[in-house]
Amino acid sequence: MCFGCEHADRKGLTVLSCEGVPIVHRITAGQCPLNRHPDPAGVVKWAGIRWLGVPYPLRLWAWLMHPKHPRPSSIRQCGCIKPLKELWISVTRKLSLRRVFKNRASLH
Repeated sequence: MCFGCEHADRKGLTVLSCEGVPIVHRITAGQCPLNRHPDPAGVVKWAGIRWLGVPYPLRLWAWLMHPKHPRPSSIRQCGCIKPLKELWISVTRKLSLRRVFKNRASLH
């Protein structure tokens, strides 16, 4: 997230500081000037949406603009939209449970 921010002080592909404060201090203290730091669960609010980690569109933008930047899939957490991922997990669990019970019923 910090890589694409106008407040970031960069050297090449590395964000060194944010408005003169070392980036590690900003992140660990939750002092993002745009209030885009992750909560304790790693959820980031960006563009009015809750994301798991750094939002995937930002990962993709950083990588496309700077090919030496880490690939989007190599960054911690998935970058998915949190409510959609939770819905997907819920639906796939229900479907897999139905298959299990259907298979058990067919054995009897």
